[in-house]
Amino acid sequence: MALLRVLTWGEPLLRKVSRPVEVAELDDNFRTWCADLVETMYEADGVGLAAVQVGRAIRVLAVDTDYGESNVRNPVVYVNPVLERSGAICEDSEGCLSVPGVRGKVRRPATVSISWLDMHGAAHRREGIEGLEARCLQHEMDHLEGVLFVDHLSPVGRTLVEGKLRKLAKAAKE
Repeated sequence: MALLRVLTWGEPLLRKVSRPVEVAELDDNFRTWCADLVETMYEADGVGLAAVQVGRAIRVLAVDTDYGESNVRNPVVYVNPVLERSGAICEDSEGCLSVPGVRGKVRRPATVSISWLDMHGAAHRREGIEGLEARCLQHEMDHLEGVLFVDHLSPVGRTLVEGKLRKLAKAAKE
């Protein structure tokens, strides 16, 4: 497996809307790349990673919110995910592998349902997902739309992280 480079704040591709994956693309090369995506997520100590964060603007994301607590790897790769948000709005701290060193409070619905294809093209659906997994799925889905968590920060929260964002943008240009 190969580790992939995680793009950081200031990289234009992070703002691109990702395209759906065609079923014909779900071949062995794609599955090998998905394994690389998952391995990169673990190596970076993340609980989720979207394809666009590693340079491919396709609708794919990997999530494993249990690994940090259980030390058992159980990643799920979502191809062409469709998310439905519901429930009360809750606020919690978020960070992002593409915005290293920055955290902030983000308001999101507490519950989600998701439909997706797996790496072999089989359809799946889960409903009533809550907690960290719901937050992570919403965060990663935002990446597929070219949205980063800092876009959801309050004006005060954004002001607090502006200096770090400028440094990251400068480093991305170098």
